[in-house]
Amino acid sequence: MKEEKKKEIIDKIVQKAVDAQLKVDSCAWSTLYGLSTYFAVPKEMVAASMALSGGGASSSGTCGALNSGLLVIGAKNFPPVEEQLNGDEKTQEKNGAAFAKAFRLRDA
Repeated sequence: MKEEKKKEIIDKIVQKAVDAQLKVDSCAWSTLYGLSTYFAVPKEMVAASMALSGGGASSSGTCGALNSGLLVIGAKNFPPVEEQLNGDEKTQEKNGAAFAKAFRLRDA
């Protein structure tokens, strides 16, 4: 994908998230809502993210926007629950690759 197209997509996601934040005042919910306008984020995950606002139930912990973003990265990159419970070598490899990707994003 060309850089110009990536920027266009990101700008649209950010605008949706900002608009939602101004209406709902929930960083976690707004972040997931914005991401859900482009990525396949389940509506139930968006709804559940309301509990992450203010660092988790307004506890002043890590920002809910960051937590919500991490949830989307996890949902997209880590194997589903059934595979996690299986715990075979293939699943461990997928987990390792997903963690490596998450670390690259963290360190970027």
